[in-house]
Amino acid sequence: MAEFNAQDAYAKLVEDIRIGLIGRPLAIPGGTKYVPFRPDIDMNVPVFHLTGEWKHVPLDEGGAAIDALLQREFHLPYSRCGFMMSLPGTHSGLQHLKPRFRVRHSYVLLMEEDDEQVHIIPFMKNELMPHWARQLFDIYFDFASGDISTMYDPAWGSFPADFITNVEGSLWSRMFTVMANAHKMMMTRSDESMGNAAKVIAGSEVTTKINGRREKMNLPPVPRVITIDLTAPPSVPSRTGTGKGTTKRAHFRRGSWHTRKATGIRSWHPPVAVHGGGEVVPPWYEVKTPH
Repeated sequence: MAEFNAQDAYAKLVEDIRIGLIGRPLAIPGGTKYVPFRPDIDMNVPVFHLTGEWKHVPLDEGGAAIDALLQREFHLPYSRCGFMMSLPGTHSGLQHLKPRFRVRHSYVLLMEEDDEQVHIIPFMKNELMPHWARQLFDIYFDFASGDISTMYDPAWGSFPADFITNVEGSLWSRMFTVMANAHKMMMTRSDESMGNAAKVIAGSEVTTKINGRREKMNLPPVPRVITIDLTAPPSVPSRTGTGKGTTKRAHFRRGSWHTRKATGIRSWHPPVAVHGGGEVVPPWYEVKTPH
């Protein structure tokens, strides 16, 4: 397996968007195909390539990150930024795929935060695809209501229900992993200690050629990708923000219904333990009628 270069991977994504080679999934009888299109998205944003332990989806930490985000206790490093992760073909989470798809899969989640919501736009690429693909769903975190919803563009075709469920589930697992690690990155590392764990890995001739073309078109070079090794110990004490926060108790985040904005279809997301609540017995609610 070729060594993964995050800078090259992101440079290809930026170039694919510029020239209109991003694949848009389109449902066809008996399968799926990707048709090229040009999304109107500016990718000139800071990018973090998060590395660490990808053997499982950190539901506990992901739930805590989402809680903190919705309660405005946690903000993204920038109002618009990207997070990248890469799974090798040997990753256990890919073993449900057909053997020919057990190759490296890379994901970029472009996140936009404003006063009303966080919008997550996902892209995916594997070693069998010559270009990046726009994934089926966008994810929205609404601060006013606390609702989390996914939006599926009907223009992409009518996919089988099981296919939609699998894609949405896969995207949620990636989002949980990225959110958990972004939260860990922001809450446990100050700017000084992040420098100890952060690396800027130079791109190969792939990035050099892409930046050469962009220079001739008076375009800025592709943003530098910062690789954060989340397993590296901080060089200074952990950051606690303003110091006014309180210790969070271990608990279960209640289950909730999530509504897809485009179709109105609702799906149930079960409760999840947060803040180390894996040993906490989930609350049991008994509903009684007058009779």
